[in-house]
Amino acid sequence: MSDTTAGPASAPGNDEGARNKKLRNRWILAGVVVFVIAAGAVFGLPYYEYRLTHAGTNDAFIAGHQVYISSRVKGYVDKVHVSSNQVVKKGDLLVELDPKDFETAVALAKATLQAAEAGKKSAEIAFELAQATTDAALKEAEAAVAVARAGLAVSQAQVNESKSSLEQAKAQVIAARSFQEKARAQEAAAQASVVYNEKNLERIRQLVKTRTESENQLDQAVLAAKTAEAELTAAREGVKAANQDLQAALLTAAAAQDRVTQAESQSAASASVVDEALARLASARTGPKQVAAAGARVEAAAAQIAEARASLDQAELDLSYTRIRAPSAGKVTNKNVNGGQYFDVGQPMMLIVPFDVWVVANYKETDLESIRPGQPVKISVDAYPDIVFEGRVHSIQAGAGAAFSLLPPQNATGNYVKVVQRVPVKIVFDPPPDLDKYFLGPGMSVVPEIDIGVAPGRKSSAGSGGGAPRK
Repeated sequence: MSDTTAGPASAPGNDEGARNKKLRNRWILAGVVVFVIAAGAVFGLPYYEYRLTHAGTNDAFIAGHQVYISSRVKGYVDKVHVSSNQVVKKGDLLVELDPKDFETAVALAKATLQAAEAGKKSAEIAFELAQATTDAALKEAEAAVAVARAGLAVSQAQVNESKSSLEQAKAQVIAARSFQEKARAQEAAAQASVVYNEKNLERIRQLVKTRTESENQLDQAVLAAKTAEAELTAAREGVKAANQDLQAALLTAAAAQDRVTQAESQSAASASVVDEALARLASARTGPKQVAAAGARVEAAAAQIAEARASLDQAELDLSYTRIRAPSAGKVTNKNVNGGQYFDVGQPMMLIVPFDVWVVANYKETDLESIRPGQPVKISVDAYPDIVFEGRVHSIQAGAGAAFSLLPPQNATGNYVKVVQRVPVKIVFDPPPDLDKYFLGPGMSVVPEIDIGVAPGRKSSAGSGGGAPRK
């Protein structure tokens, strides 16, 4: 009985409690919803507005130059003056190669240069001597030719004169022979006249004895005989004179012939002298060519000096390459050189990472519409989560990063799936970060926020430069 009466009496109270609990839960849920909505309005709306005016990406990293250090000559490492992660200044000595071979090459190049300079001096002396003797030798040779030709002309004149004398002597010989023949004819006629007159005288004498002829006829015959004798004597003298004249003419002709022979010999000698003088003149006329050849030898010696000097410069340059210095300030990285190692030309020894760093942010191509060079950027570095660095957009790469990869996509082959591409944007620190205080190196992850709501060139209101605490 008690159970039946108690059950109905407690039911109204239980229902009321349940309703109150349910109502209370609803109020709690409504409060939570209102709180969430209020919190979303308080915190979400600024974030939404921030996203409208800022473009960020976590696909970003710090970039910087990487200077590979290698040898420009091959050789063995003598000394290493740096260690890994050491900070060096521009011009600091990093590595020394064994210089002995290069010092020997420098000494050999110096000796070659000295020999070339001595050769040039010798060539210059020969050139000056050739210049000094060429003009004098040419003038002397020309004068000798003139004298020889004058002598030849005199000799030829003497030959002509001797030949003329010889012709005259020959004419005299002919005349003497003619006179001799005439004298001999006259002698023969006189001889015949003597014989006739003597016979006639004898006949008349006989006739006189017989008184056939008178004494007068005898006297006339005697006179005729004496006259014939006188004429014979005269004819004989004429023959003798003709013989003497002929002998004199022959001697004169022989002397003239000798003079002709002597003059022709002298003329031949003069012609030989002329030929010799002409030969010397021809040789003297080659003097300018010899001077030019001597000048060419001087130029060749000068070229040898230039070549030797260039070889010496190269040898000294190679010797200087044995002392490898830092081309820029930075930190030594990836060092793999030790004393005693052999390095070939171009073989890397280490890296130097300069302190000039920037940010490469790979933004989606859909984010590039509002990004412009000069816009301010807030840079968060994962290594320093409480620090915000300031920067600005420097430039945007002329194309998506995939187009410049080792194997760029070939969208014209196979099935095409459209993928949003990323374009590298270069962001520089402005002002540059204090690298003595903050270590920032290539490859470190960063998160840049570009203030696309600010005109390019104006500062963003957030942050305070190279290392401001995050607010």
